[in-house]
Amino acid sequence: MHRLLLIFLLVFSIQIPSPAQPLRTRIDSLTWDLYSSKRWEPLLRETRESLHNGIDFYYLRVRAGVAAYELKKYKLAVTHFRKAFEASKKDDFLNSYFYWALILSGREDEATGLTDSFQDRLLKEMNVKKTGVLSSIASESLLSVNRNFNGLSGEKLGQSDGNSLFRSLLKYQFYQGVALDLHPGARLNLYNHFCMMDIRRAIQVNNKVNLPENFKEPGARQYQYYLAGRFFPLPGWDVSASFTKLWGMTDYYIPSSMSSGNIDLSLSTWDIKDFVVTAGLEKDWTYLKPGFELGYAEINRLRQWQGTLSLALYPFGNLDFYLAPEVSIHREEGAVQTELILHPLIGLKTGPLWLTGEYSFGKMKNYFLRGGQVVYNMPETINGQWGLTLWTPLFKNRLALSMKYMQSEKEGTTFVYADAVNYDTKLFYFTDFNFLISLRWRL
Repeated sequence: MHRLLLIFLLVFSIQIPSPAQPLRTRIDSLTWDLYSSKRWEPLLRETRESLHNGIDFYYLRVRAGVAAYELKKYKLAVTHFRKAFEASKKDDFLNSYFYWALILSGREDEATGLTDSFQDRLLKEMNVKKTGVLSSIASESLLSVNRNFNGLSGEKLGQSDGNSLFRSLLKYQFYQGVALDLHPGARLNLYNHFCMMDIRRAIQVNNKVNLPENFKEPGARQYQYYLAGRFFPLPGWDVSASFTKLWGMTDYYIPSSMSSGNIDLSLSTWDIKDFVVTAGLEKDWTYLKPGFELGYAEINRLRQWQGTLSLALYPFGNLDFYLAPEVSIHREEGAVQTELILHPLIGLKTGPLWLTGEYSFGKMKNYFLRGGQVVYNMPETINGQWGLTLWTPLFKNRLALSMKYMQSEKEGTTFVYADAVNYDTKLFYFTDFNFLISLRWRL
């Protein structure tokens, strides 16, 4: 009798499936029907409910990823494809979708690393080349013009109680840069950027200042090398470190003596020997990407410390619209106070173009941003700036064209000398117009 009862219980327990098994089967059938009929929104709702109930399997993630991709929620698609990829890395259908979702989510480094494991046959079907050691080359040019130069140079400085007055007026800047992006490893990329900047100035004086007989307008020739390493140790994580070296020569005028009650100016030179080092960390989620960056620099022989917090928000799960505010704290050696710089940014996709608008306000002098790629080491102080950038991919994403307009509000210094040693200062203000164009070719 006991033996019959044990056999009956064993057979009964084998025939009754676990509570999760019929639910999983139902979810599999339902999501397949939704997928086959291309009902993407209901498929995503069913996926959310299934994951909430602890039901998760490979094909659920693949179908949800395709649904999110077709709805242009590329960052959500990446989330689902990444979970499916952890289960199977040999599915060509998944790998193709996963690659393009990463590209359209702005995670190009991770997409590049993904193709390292793709077979040549799949790459040919996708019309994608396996990335070599040299992944892209770029060139960019910038012209910056002082909008108020004619008005300022036409002003009369006057004698100001018999004092000697002079100031340096920025005319224009011309910048030319080239960049090489290297891909030495599946998770590592190295960005190399070299540029040259030519700066032209004018000297304005009153009748209490004597210019030298061999007077020439001052200027500067500056060179910069920027190296940035990008490493993603885990999916969605980005670790960065950078080094910037600036060198060159700039001319400037200083009082050297007094003659007949006037200040005599003489030409001097300044060796540019600046550098910046930074390190940062970011985590990319479906709808937001927080990050921070710490940096140390020596600019104009003064030590600088800087920290930046950033938070990118993607309300629609893609790059069609996003907000990316940043806040930086900047401290200079010997400064009376620490400066706070705010930099909100908004991005919008308009047809084939991406439009980015940005604004910065705060005192920016001996300051750096974008991981040290941009360094403000000029004598003027930037009080605020705003800009617009147009970006578009061309030739099936092989070429990227970017055009940027930036306007900067700056303050300069007029020196008021009572004699060759003692002086006071007065501020004057002007606006810079900046035009940048760049081309990047993915190899």
